[in-house]
Amino acid sequence: MNGKNLRRGGHSISGLFLFLLIGFFAIMSITLVLSGMQIYRQVTLQADENTDRQLALSYLNNKVRAYDGGGSVFVDVRDGISMLCLRETMNGDDYETLIYAYEGEMCEQLADVGDAFDPERGGRIIEVISVWFEQVKPNLLRVDVTLADGSEHTMHMALHSQT
Repeated sequence: MNGKNLRRGGHSISGLFLFLLIGFFAIMSITLVLSGMQIYRQVTLQADENTDRQLALSYLNNKVRAYDGGGSVFVDVRDGISMLCLRETMNGDDYETLIYAYEGEMCEQLADVGDAFDPERGGRIIEVISVWFEQVKPNLLRVDVTLADGSEHTMHMALHSQT
């Protein structure tokens, strides 16, 4: 009779051990999934921030490169707004593309040279807090961009046509 009770006790101990082992595995699995979710969130937030930064700076750099010729790129301030001016001639008419920050957005506006500046006519590009343009030297532009998340970035661009 004692031998039968011992076996039953042994089975209940091994059953309890198996139950605890499965419970431990379940808790560790849930912990792993939750920590993986947190890491994924952080990675996607970082990727979004990098995308916004890269979009804003690459956009400006590519615009300057496209218009870099014969004094077509310069900095101006109109109505208290710092802007990048890109001039071109199409079909005998002079136009300028203006890039500036207005009401939390980087904007671009194509207008006839000499038209009155209206910041509300610009097309929205990306959310920013501010954009400041400065012509450091005749052949060097500086751009300070503060993105919507508050991160600040500075970029210098050499103007090859004015060297």
